[in-house]
Parts: sequence; C-alpha cells; structure tokens
Amino acid sequence: MSFVLASMCMLVPSVSAESYEGTISIAPGGYYALELDAKMGDVLTYRISSDVPVDIMLMNETFFHFYQETVDHGIIGGIVYDKGGSNFNVTKISHWYRLLIEDKYFLVIDNTDQPTFGAFPVSTANVEFVIKLEINPWTLDVIVKTTFVATASLVAVIAMDHMVWKHKLFACGETAPIHASGVRIKRVIRTTRIIKRR
Repeated sequence: MSFVLASMCMLVPSVSAESYEGTISIAPGGYYALELDAKMGDVLTYRISSDVPVDIMLMNETFFHFYQETVDHGIIGGIVYDKGGSNFNVTKISHWYRLLIEDKYFLVIDNTDQPTFGAFPVSTANVEFVIKLEINPWTLDVIVKTTFVATASLVAVIAMDHMVWKHKLFACGETAPIHASGVRIKRVIRTTRIIKRR
C-alpha cells in the first residue's frame, strides 16, 4: 500500500514559470507591451519600478487592440483592462494575480495620458521590470490523468486488501484480522458443516 501511495504522490506535476526581466525607456505618449499566453489558473507576478509615474494594465488581445486604437490613432473607444492585474499612477509596485480565463494577454506599461485617471506623461520613463508567469500545473488534462491513475490505484489497493482479508479469514476461521485501515472489524463467522450420508 505504501508503494501505491508513493506512486500517487509522484503524480503531482512540477511548477514551471516563464520569466522576463529588463530595463526599458518609454517616451511620453508611448508604451511597452509584453505578450503572454496563459491558461486558466496561471499566476502572473510582476515587480516594476520607474523614475516617473506609469500605469500597468493587464488586458486580453481584443482589449489590447482597443487600447492601441485609442493611443496610436486617437480613436475614442475606451480602455478596457483586467482590474485585478492592473495598477495606476505608480513608480514602484510588486503585484501578483491569478488569471481566471485561458487567453492571450498583454501586460502594458503605459506612459500616455490614457486612461484619464492614470499617470500623466511628464517625461521619459526609465523602467526596470521582472515579470513572471507561473504555469498552473493542474490543467484539465493533468487532473483527468491523475484522477484516473489515483482511482485505479485505489481500486487495486481495495482488491488486494480484500484478498488478504479473505485469505486470513478462512485461515483462522474465527474473527477477521485487523483491516488495512487499522480498524479491527468484528464479524461473526458462521460455519456450515456438510454431513455426508453413508
């Protein structure tokens, strides 16, 4: 049984991460965008410092195109962002956020006058950043495979336990031994004698 439990523990997948770091200069009216392919449950962490206030916005691909239209072409379409992964008017920030939907995302470091409640571009922003996307190991296919193997292992343990229990029952002919779970199960065993006629 300990072997089966050890095998089940080995099924836990390892966590991996995509990491990006660097130093950039963003002119007034400009922005920097990092593209991220994320699955549901992935964790985004970032540490960003700037010598002037900037806005940090997380948005999916569709909303990033709206943002580009607004900033690059002056088209008023509104800026839509993921509130949980965004911060505004900051010079130094450490933040983490669990992504709830599988999608293509963009993390934008913004030195523009949009959105209107955010930082206003006063000069070139010199930015240092460390951005990590921690991959969620428990994707649906891993859960299905792990559940299947764990269930099969449990069935095997129960079957083996039943066979051992049954064998000991017939061997001693009185009461059941201690069950594998550690609980003594009392059971009255009725024996039937077969009388042969002569």
